[in-house]
Amino acid sequence: MTGASGVLTYGTVYRSELAATPDSTASWTGFALAWSSLGPTPGAELRRPALVQAVHRRLRALGEPPEPDALATWLATHWPPATPHHT
Repeated sequence: MTGASGVLTYGTVYRSELAATPDSTASWTGFALAWSSLGPTPGAELRRPALVQAVHRRLRALGEPPEPDALATWLATHWPPATPHHT
């Protein structure tokens, strides 16, 4: 699958996987890649699937798990973009 429709299809697959197995690192990584490649959307530079996964896990423990898209959008608009470390 290529283009926006392919990305949307993959995003749907990962959302389904996350609903079934929310602790799957592979599903969070795939979701982040599909979601961030949609282009000029809020937080398209999201590159931290482990952060989204950890926050989702904590919110789930509190009994309020958000949808992956909503959480990724919120984090991307409230968290600074990743910057490379210089050594």
